[in-house]
Amino acid sequence: MKETSVMLSFSGSDVHLERIPATYDPGADMPEAIRSKVIDRGTTWPWTSDDPSIALLGIIGDARNASADFGRQVIESAVEEHGRILSQLKKERREKDGRGLS
Repeated sequence: MKETSVMLSFSGSDVHLERIPATYDPGADMPEAIRSKVIDRGTTWPWTSDDPSIALLGIIGDARNASADFGRQVIESAVEEHGRILSQLKKERREKDGRGLS
């Protein structure tokens, strides 16, 4: 839902939630398969949305509750967190190089 929401916030006209059939059901086992093949930090291999163990109809998870507003929240949170992390990395680099915090 997060990726779909982000896409809705960037380019809503390219996202077609109305095409998801009313009978769409990602199934109870799919969240674990998605975690292990897509989200897990150890995943370094390519995956595709045509893998039936993680996607139905090219949809990974359940995007029916996605929204542009939620997408904007995800983006704002990522930008905020990235700024914090980059500042920390910059500080550590300066300390390592012996330049202090100036």
